[in-house]
Amino acid sequence: MKKNDIVKYNNDLNKLNMSNLKEKELELFYAICCELKDRGTDEITIDITDFKKAFNISNKIDKKRFKEYIKSVHKKFAEMKYTFETEKEIETIIFFKKFKTNIEDNTMIISVNKEYSYILNNIVQYYTQFSFKEYQSLKSKYSKILMPRLAQWQGTKKVEFEKEELFDILGVSENYRVKTSNFNDKILKPIKKELPKIFYNLKVKPIKKSTKNTKNEIKSYLFTWNDRPKENIIEAEEVKTLEVSKTLKTLLDEAIKNSKLEILEKPSIIEYLIKHYTENIIVLGIKQLLNSNITTKIKTRKYITSILDKIKETENIKIVVKEENKVIENKEKFEEFKRKKLKEISKEEWDLQLNKKVEEAIEEFEKQGTKVNRAFVEQTVRVGLNAQYKIKE
Repeated sequence: MKKNDIVKYNNDLNKLNMSNLKEKELELFYAICCELKDRGTDEITIDITDFKKAFNISNKIDKKRFKEYIKSVHKKFAEMKYTFETEKEIETIIFFKKFKTNIEDNTMIISVNKEYSYILNNIVQYYTQFSFKEYQSLKSKYSKILMPRLAQWQGTKKVEFEKEELFDILGVSENYRVKTSNFNDKILKPIKKELPKIFYNLKVKPIKKSTKNTKNEIKSYLFTWNDRPKENIIEAEEVKTLEVSKTLKTLLDEAIKNSKLEILEKPSIIEYLIKHYTENIIVLGIKQLLNSNITTKIKTRKYITSILDKIKETENIKIVVKEENKVIENKEKFEEFKRKKLKEISKEEWDLQLNKKVEEAIEEFEKQGTKVNRAFVEQTVRVGLNAQYKIKE
């Protein structure tokens, strides 16, 4: 590992529950992520001695204690999984496909499941990155758990966690959940002491809310921080600014009120859409989402882009990449789209079209080796058909 190496991964990795890992186990996990980065699903063999030296991991442990430590790591890493849930199916996938330690050869053989391979490979957008050296300097387990979560929001420098959500992320015991003073003293205090070294001027504000039964009860915690003053910056990252019209901003504000469309609250999603689609296409797509009877929470960008691509196909509008700070207008096409009458077809014809297009889409995904949820595909096709056809009364 190079001295200035960066831990970098897709934001979805933050969904894994790591609250049961100890400080050194957390370090080991992210060090392994550095080794697996951009290696696909290939098995990699790690020399443990070289690995410890590269990542500054203590080597002062005898063989017996090391074996017990590795057994504990194996057990905990095997529990690192994420559950994908829709109305029709629930699927749980373990992060590591293989994690083998050869005590005699002093090696580890590791690979990740193909469903998770995107998390550490070909990372271009919506990612989390931070310095492993800074991460390793943290002493508190809770600081180590929270640092990647805050790093995900480095662009906005603000993130709010519901109280129970934060408790779950940090693995807070029942005793500390009930007695706030224990939580403040044992968990928040070290966080507020350590993390400002990385997140400049970090503030943690409890957000309170009164109800009929409670008075001034904490409902969430707001974390905010600032850019470091220029004289203190050693390596500064470019800060991106997203410019949108008032119309699009109003639509986005309306959309994120719907729990099924909360994905549109992510700056990375909006950044991608603005970069790859003209604004009038995005407006039409969000309007379709708002007018559609969406029953499943949208969790991926692919669902939204499929709707925008369908609009492009229907209207034959060419999609161009925006130049920075330039807004591309296409009012005539937008008005033409709004005026267009839908073609009337029977319910039987509608069902035939739906089934045909769903099967074609799934077949295309399978050719590309992509695993896809049928419910999402069907929902996407329905939206596309709504833009073209109307069922006869």
